[in-house]
Amino acid sequence: MWSGCYPFDQSTTRLLDDLRNEVNSSSVALFLIYTIFLVAFFAGSLVEYNLIPPHVTIATELVIYLLFLYSFVVRRANHKSYDFHLLPIFGFFLIAAFCSILVNHVFNFQPILSLRLVLRFYFFYLAVINLGLTEDQFKKITRLLFILFIIQLPVSAVKFYFFGIAERTHGTYSGGGLTTSIPIISLGYLAGYHTFHKARPVYFLLGIGFILYGIVGDKAALFLLFPITFFGLYYLTYIRGKNVDVGRQVFVLVIILLFSVVVAGTIIQFNQRLNAQRKVGGEIDFSYALKYSQEYTTAMSGVNPEFADGRFSTTMLALDTIWTGGLSHIFFGYGPGCLTKSVLGHMPTDKRIARIAGSYGITGMVFILTEYGLFGLVPLGLMFCIFVYMCWKWYNLEKEPCWKAFATGSLVFALLNAFIFLSYNTTPIENDLIPPLYFYAMASMRVRLKETMMSACTSRS
Repeated sequence: MWSGCYPFDQSTTRLLDDLRNEVNSSSVALFLIYTIFLVAFFAGSLVEYNLIPPHVTIATELVIYLLFLYSFVVRRANHKSYDFHLLPIFGFFLIAAFCSILVNHVFNFQPILSLRLVLRFYFFYLAVINLGLTEDQFKKITRLLFILFIIQLPVSAVKFYFFGIAERTHGTYSGGGLTTSIPIISLGYLAGYHTFHKARPVYFLLGIGFILYGIVGDKAALFLLFPITFFGLYYLTYIRGKNVDVGRQVFVLVIILLFSVVVAGTIIQFNQRLNAQRKVGGEIDFSYALKYSQEYTTAMSGVNPEFADGRFSTTMLALDTIWTGGLSHIFFGYGPGCLTKSVLGHMPTDKRIARIAGSYGITGMVFILTEYGLFGLVPLGLMFCIFVYMCWKWYNLEKEPCWKAFATGSLVFALLNAFIFLSYNTTPIENDLIPPLYFYAMASMRVRLKETMMSACTSRS
């Protein structure tokens, strides 16, 4: 009597097992990704306050490698080949690193310290694009990141109460240098969601909050970057995104210009370096601020003229050091690890690059060029350019409102990170917060772009 029911019961059991395995699989992946971001946002600050030892931050890398291995298991279980996107670029970089080690006779622990900083989040990128995350899972991760970004505002407000306008007045992360990037990244995604997803007043209010966040964080660079961001976002969201006729939007452009002047003037007034009085609440003088910005980026040290005090002057010093070092150093630098600082250890400064190491304003480009030479800089620089191109392509192809919004923010992120790498600081490659955010955004872009292109090909056929 029950013989006819047995196959049904067996298939039901298999279905329940498959569902349970799928839930467990997704839970593991999400848990590991959540852990990476929670450590990225909070661990550095906890180290600064001596609440946890510095070595705890290494947990991020251990989780990344575990997630990377887990992605192989998922890919194999789904009978799909592994997607090693950008492997030729990073393969070329590794060859350049190996040659640099040989040329400079760096046979110690330093190359490992340097390479782990450069490569760790590439493994994170590979894991995310191969885990087979669903759209709902991507949205869950994005929701967590949205919450983590919002948390920065009240934390900054509390710090403002204690420190006032200062670089210490930032969010839960470690290092004031990120206060330049966080507001612009936030504005990019907020503008995208407000325009293409849902026009909610809260997005506008949060945008104002992140502008104030940058001002109280005492970042002089935002004096120039905020106006560029405002006009760039208007172009992406309305002129190109909504095909608005610029000729009919002169009034809006005037409003954006006036708003940019107000924000830039506020930064000048409250940033002690940008006003002649050198105090919070000084006079607004755009000509003085521009002159100071020029001198600040090109300055040499007043204490020792051998060292540079500006980003442009440090870049020129690095280029001169590399050039005078000969072809071997032009192509392969002075060895992986010669500028690397790590919680795992730091070797004495190489006397050949002492002037670079002692200068202020080392950018990502200077860092890679000095350690790996031109053959190391080219592939990493190409990676940033490829991601900008892919984000631009995705932004133009994407039609679904939620993903269109995310594409807009990711394009802003890609452009900003390329700019930061080339001309501002080293956060795109050796920081613990920006790289995981960046590679997650780029991984989301890679996954969605493939789906969008496949859908476009299917509809055409």
